Amino acid sequence: MTAVGSKSPMRMSIFGFGRSLENQSIQSDALSGLKKPNIILPNGRISHQETINIGVNQLVYNGELLGVTKAIEYANSIAQPGNKFKIYSDNQAGLFRLKTPSDLPGQSCQIKAIKAAEAIQNKGAEISLNWVPGHTSVQGNELADSLAKEATKIPSSSHETSYASIGMDIKRMKSENWIAILNTNNFHQPSSTYSRNYPWKISSKIRIPGNIKRSTICALFQLKIGHGYFKSYLKRFGISSNDNCRCGGKESPDHLLLSCPLYKMARKTLNKDNPIVRPTMKYLLHTKAGIV
Repeated sequence: MTAVGSKSPMRMSIFGFGRSLENQSIQSDALSGLKKPNIILPNGRISHQETINIGVNQLVYNGELLGVTKAIEYANSIAQPGNKFKIYSDNQAGLFRLKTPSDLPGQSCQIKAIKAAEAIQNKGAEISLNWVPGHTSVQGNELADSLAKEATKIPSSSHETSYASIGMDIKRMKSENWIAILNTNNFHQPSSTYSRNYPWKISSKIRIPGNIKRSTICALFQLKIGHGYFKSYLKRFGISSNDNCRCGGKESPDHLLLSCPLYKMARKTLNKDNPIVRPTMKYLLHTKAGIV
């Protein structure tokens, strides 16, 4: 925590900052005295600062929460009747969490923050939480950022593991397990199948571009998996007697998208709208930029 004092003790702005560097999450705060809200005076002085390394089992999100919580608790320790404290953080998610009561990860910091804020109000002072853009040369926030970097050089003060960190680990392990199972099954699939040609992407829901017609989405997935109304697929099931395209080539997803002369103008437009000179099937059907 960094406190920058000025001639007027009535208004103070507090900055909280969390950072994750080299697998370590740290927290620091900056407290600044002001003559006018949101303006740090050139002659402001540092009266208090604190750095904390909260360990490798925490996320930067936890550092943000702890940073603001420490700032509120420090404000409570110096609060006098008539004081006005403005808490600033460049992390909107952290501020929203402290303002929103729930039993989700971060509840411990929220309870401490609420108790300290109530104590400040009981002393006849005022306090508010505010967002400030990061890395925009805001003096208090830059001081807090520098302290967060310094905290990477000190020993960890905690061996606790946050619920948010556990959740991230569980999500990572689930994804790794799914990919391992899917890759094992891939060895038994024909080389022409979708899973043998494109890397797996694990998601809880199908990712599709927004505001696109259902018929277009269906065509997209037919091209992706190779099962659709084109001759190379229809011939396999005896629905078509041949796999010839109207241009004379073999009608397949690769042919239709990449080389069929009948779609030369459409392909020209596609190449114009995308930075890649020669699009590939993987780019067109398996990346967000290609699909959009």
